[in-house]
Amino acid sequence: MLLIALIIISICLFTPFFNIQNTVVTGNENISSEQIIEVASVPHQHNIFRLNKKSVKKAVLTIPEIEEVKIKRKLPSTVEIIVTETKPFMYFPFETGYAVTNEAGRVLALTDSSENLDLLYITGLEIKNAEICKKISVQDTITFDIILSVMEKFHNVGLHPDIKSCHFDNIADFHIYLKDGTKVIFGKTDDMDYKISVLLNILPKTNREEGAYIDLTTPSRAISGMMEPSPTPSPSPEPLEETGASPEPKEEAEATSQPAKAETQQTTAASSHQQAV
Repeated sequence: MLLIALIIISICLFTPFFNIQNTVVTGNENISSEQIIEVASVPHQHNIFRLNKKSVKKAVLTIPEIEEVKIKRKLPSTVEIIVTETKPFMYFPFETGYAVTNEAGRVLALTDSSENLDLLYITGLEIKNAEICKKISVQDTITFDIILSVMEKFHNVGLHPDIKSCHFDNIADFHIYLKDGTKVIFGKTDDMDYKISVLLNILPKTNREEGAYIDLTTPSRAISGMMEPSPTPSPSPEPLEETGASPEPKEEAEATSQPAKAETQQTTAASSHQQAV
């Protein structure tokens, strides 16, 4: 019996019949099979039983958009690479640029410009380090966990494509801006499921445009209306260059161009623009 086993093992390991002839990729939608196969570097004409599956998996995982990898031997001569992809979901300010991550905070790209990023812009989180294919390292893990939880809720109800930016700079005054310019004020990040359900009910009935707002601080008494325009600032007595001020990023400027005055709006019941929802 031992001799027979040795003969079988020898045939499997040394006969050309089990040499790798094909590599196939499944599960991919956005990353081309050619790119994955090139990175995997599966050695053709190499015995399929001698293939180091761990090294192939490690190589494929260097592609940022690949979340998981499984390697299967399909006898006699085919290697199957099964991948699970991930997609860019949001981006954070980091150093002099931005860190693009998936929904779980895994870094997919580092970029100097946000011009072509049609993703959720997140502020209020200080990033200590960001490396491709790794989860961002942050100063405040509690705020980071809250951000991930809120983003998951937005994703689950399909609201994220309508959102331009989310601002966690003050965790007790969380607010977002929709792509149409509407500001949504959530206040504290508790009871988010209920607040989001109220928002989804309000949105079809609201005049959504630049300067509009929806206040969900008290979701049972949600308010919508138009924010008062900011007064035109008086000219600075000194040139901008001499004051040391720097222009704020495009996203920041858009997010602050219509300051929230939720409390003022709520107490000004006579405002012609305000309506209870």
